Amino acid sequence: STNGTLLNKSIYDFIKKHNVNFSLSLDGIPDIQNKYRTFKNPKKESFKIIIKNVEKIPLKERRNIGITSVITPLSCKNLVENFQFLRSLGFINLDFYPVFQYTWWKERDIHNFNQAMKKFSQYYCEIFLNGYSEKIFKIQVLDSLLRIGQFWDSNKMEKCQKLFVDPKGDLYPCEIILGM
Repeated sequence: STNGTLLNKSIYDFIKKHNVNFSLSLDGIPDIQNKYRTFKNPKKESFKIIIKNVEKIPLKERRNIGITSVITPLSCKNLVENFQFLRSLGFINLDFYPVFQYTWWKERDIHNFNQAMKKFSQYYCEIFLNGYSEKIFKIQVLDSLLRIGQFWDSNKMEKCQKLFVDPKGDLYPCEIILGM
């Protein structure tokens, strides 16, 4: 995995030649990317640098690169917009994770997350209804995120700042949500 800021043609050619799978940490639209993926110099925008580097990779070859995005209270409102943007860049292996450990989710954030997941579910279904048959998102993560939305109890979230993986590999905000 790489943040893509140092990715150049030489590095990409090496990765391709040696058949190395990798993913880029890219959270979506400029405002979201630059909010959380910062440099020491606050005037330097990670988004512009990463996009400039991504544009050096042929569009057809971007399909083989994974994108890892995080969901925060700020970014969840733009979830569909972020993924539409990433798809417009030619990426189809998109994976996303909510961040519980380093940020606090307030009642309103939880509501926004649940709304974003409903909207994203509709978006995801529309893609397939329109005949798109390629892999777009890692289904297990999407399913797990949908479960989080169903099990999310804001009264218990104060105590939850981590993810919990049950024995079947399903993802939940933490074991408190399941009453364990």
